[in-house]
Amino acid sequence: GRARADQPVHDLPVAAVAKWKLGAYQSPDGLWWVTIPLLDSHTGDVVNMKFCRVPDADGERRKPKYFNCPGRPLPLFGARALSNDVGAPVVIVEGELDVVAMWAYGWERSVVSGTSGAGSFADDWLDVLEPYERFVLFGDDDEKGDEGSELLTEKLGKDRCERARPPLKDASECW
Repeated sequence: GRARADQPVHDLPVAAVAKWKLGAYQSPDGLWWVTIPLLDSHTGDVVNMKFCRVPDADGERRKPKYFNCPGRPLPLFGARALSNDVGAPVVIVEGELDVVAMWAYGWERSVVSGTSGAGSFADDWLDVLEPYERFVLFGDDDEKGDEGSELLTEKLGKDRCERARPPLKDASECW
């Protein structure tokens, strides 16, 4: 059996789902996906969509787990909610649903995520973050999260970064 559209992926509050404009999509093969709009950081226009596979009824989320629309921009997720206070820390998480979960926890400003996984962080995302003085790298508590945090520390500067670990695998699993 497959998950139904009314089964939550993460028990996020409706306000978080509405704020981030999350949706659902059933592919022709009958699989359900959470849809995550990726917004241009300046205009707020949707420039791409990310799809996250809803776990099957047995709780497994088989491959592919994620995909987006190829050939479209991949903006820094959450960049439109960055604080104007460049002295306030920016929390960098590993995935879009982690940003949504952090918002639901009360971190409504300055939480961002790349849209290509822990090991990649585009130069144009670095340009968006350059004015900020401090970063908390809150990647997944696994090898890829550690590697991604090391890569970001090299790019953003050791004196500006600190690593934090979620009590579970990632921020979205803590909800």
